Amino acid sequence: MGVGAGWYGDPWNESDLRWWDGREWTGHATAGSQAGATRAQAPSADAGIGHLIGRDGRVAVVDVETTGVYNTDRVVEIAIVTLDCDGRVHDEFETLIQPMRDVGPTWLHGIEAAMLRGAPAFVEVAHHVASRLDGAVIVGHNVRFDMRMIGNELSAAGIDIDWGSAIDTLRATGCKLDQACSEHGVVLEAAHRAIADARATARLLFATRDRYLDTCRPAVARPLRVTPLRVCAREGHIEVLPPAPYLAALAGGLHSSPDVAPYVQLLGTAIADLRLTAEERAALRALAQELGLDEWEIARAHREFVNGLIDAAVEDGVVTDDEHGDICRAAALLGVEIDAVMVRIEPFRAVTGDLDLVPGMSVCFTGQGELGGVAIDRKTQEGMAQKHGLVVVKSVTKSGPDLVVAADGDSRSSKARRARELGIAICSFSQFAHALESGGPVSSVRAASAGAAMVCITCGSSWMAPRKVLASVCVDCSRARLLGPRPTETASSMGEAHSVCGPSGLDVLVCGACGTEWEPTRRRGRRPAMCPDCDKNEQTA
Repeated sequence: MGVGAGWYGDPWNESDLRWWDGREWTGHATAGSQAGATRAQAPSADAGIGHLIGRDGRVAVVDVETTGVYNTDRVVEIAIVTLDCDGRVHDEFETLIQPMRDVGPTWLHGIEAAMLRGAPAFVEVAHHVASRLDGAVIVGHNVRFDMRMIGNELSAAGIDIDWGSAIDTLRATGCKLDQACSEHGVVLEAAHRAIADARATARLLFATRDRYLDTCRPAVARPLRVTPLRVCAREGHIEVLPPAPYLAALAGGLHSSPDVAPYVQLLGTAIADLRLTAEERAALRALAQELGLDEWEIARAHREFVNGLIDAAVEDGVVTDDEHGDICRAAALLGVEIDAVMVRIEPFRAVTGDLDLVPGMSVCFTGQGELGGVAIDRKTQEGMAQKHGLVVVKSVTKSGPDLVVAADGDSRSSKARRARELGIAICSFSQFAHALESGGPVSSVRAASAGAAMVCITCGSSWMAPRKVLASVCVDCSRARLLGPRPTETASSMGEAHSVCGPSGLDVLVCGACGTEWEPTRRRGRRPAMCPDCDKNEQTA
């Protein structure tokens, strides 16, 4: 069959449409009413919501699970169910989201940090979310909250959205979703799972359709792009999905993603030596302009390139120090967020071991603990530790603590991230509480730290350093700056321009961390490797 990839009529009549990938039929299909389908029979036209959205309209029922309720909180799971005015489901979208921070109330949404290891960041699915919302009337239970949290994420991804006039089933029922479903005979399975809540809200919408009288205005989101999609459901299933079938109707307003293969090919050649010179960056910018790539598409190409490096590194189940260093240096050169890298490779570099909880050991808590489904506040957690002679500290620094106790061992809280950077042991609160009760050791994980990636602001080379320093300069550039000609006021000083001695006759040293030149105080022993400011910061970090 010599036709391009796309949605076509299902040749087996098991659904309305089936995805043809250009070579063969796939398992991706829309819900159909033919043999083998499980979709419920659509209600009659007079039982629909055509009076709200029009006969040709559609609704996007949304639900999110989040790390909290404030604007600073992040989405950890999103689901969107797209229906027509008669209640036929045309598309379902769900994925877990890596928030790059603590997951929040696991006791409420049931999402643990370990479940997010393979999950995409919101920016990776932002355009797929926007494409499903654009042109649809938005529906939700407490929809203002869902729109606010999704809107914050879309804005961070560079997408503007006008929400139109949404439908809120909470205003129609006046009670929580589980109670509203119970009162209207709607089945709610797995409450506080985004896809389950979205499906239930969709059914609740049609059960309460007589309570909505005003014609609704659909949402508008821009820009829109269709790109390959990586999602991660709670079951841990990760796959690449084709674009949803209704996106074909949006072709007129859609900007198709350009082919970035030539850009990535040049990028691979330029970064092979883990250095990007000004000339190489200029060549990449010129090619990106020629291909019509904007900043978002360039950033996506960079993320995909680094993800490819990670895929190759983790294939054997081990990430060595050399592999870790190369990946981190590549990410630093390309401006890829280091947290997005570490969340994928840390599980392959962690060392598990038992740690005895002896009196005098220092511990630091992060996140809200939970025992038997009951939330344990920070004061109670600290009291448990102090009762057994442990010393509670409030922050994670180079000098300690001996153990960080997190709500979940895979927590991405700032304290947990810092502990991994410093190679400090981490355990979950449940493991900690069990060890205290049993008197035995606690099972902990210690990340193998290999430092931070640095990029020279002068020549574009990269290297690994003990800690991150802004505006860093490599050793070669520091030496060249030191030995090069210096502007002087008198001709007599011209002979000293190439000298490595300062005006007082002392050696001028170059800080190995920040590249600053300074004259050290004369003293016996080894020469310092860092300037006084960097040395002080290193000791207090």
